[in-house]
Amino acid sequence: MLNHIVLMGRLTRDPELRRTPSGTAVASFTLAVDRDFASRESGEKETDFIDVVAWRHTAEFVSKYFSKGQMAAV
Repeated sequence: MLNHIVLMGRLTRDPELRRTPSGTAVASFTLAVDRDFASRESGEKETDFIDVVAWRHTAEFVSKYFSKGQMAAV
């Protein structure tokens, strides 16, 4: 069984690009995703922080064209 999820939020920091010993590109960043509903206790909207890791060409693309504060869909 395969799970499918789409997240849209803002980057909390610039993506960090690094390479494995074999030369494969790896980019990591955190996405801040606002919830569509408010908390029952406080009545305020909450934000989830999702750690994302991109590999190979996607990693190079993300590190080149995305920066802190930009909206991204994953």
